[in-house]
Amino acid sequence: QQADPKKRIQVIDDLGQGKIEIEYTLGSLLAQANSHTIHHYAIISYILDQLGIVINDPTFGYNPTTPISDLNLN
Repeated sequence: QQADPKKRIQVIDDLGQGKIEIEYTLGSLLAQANSHTIHHYAIISYILDQLGIVINDPTFGYNPTTPISDLNLN
């Protein structure tokens, strides 16, 4: 069974001002989660770099839409 990306989902979140109900589609929710994950990977990549820990994936922490020419692959 395949999930419908247009399926509507109600999310209740506390955004610091009390609970609020927000309507999303499954697709928009997954897209936001993906983007937020990449954001965290970027922070982790920076911390590891500052600690001198090498990750053998030069694209780790970069958005997949980042042009390869903008990456420091050296």
